[in-house]
Amino acid sequence: MSHEEKLEEAKRLYETANADQKYVLESLFPELAESKDERVRKDLIIYLRSILSNKKYGDKFIEDWIAWLEKQG
Repeated sequence: MSHEEKLEEAKRLYETANADQKYVLESLFPELAESKDERVRKDLIIYLRSILSNKKYGDKFIEDWIAWLEKQG
């Protein structure tokens, strides 16, 4: 099994892994670890969806912000 195949399998496992399993996978494949920027981006999307979706801030719809943040990923 090539490194690329192992990485793809690790990505698949990472999606449903608990915190301990993610820690182990990240130590074996550092590229799986999310950057701080990525965590902040995801947290902002979750916050905007749960609290502010379909509302306006000034003349801007919050959904436009969410769409922009999703494109950044």
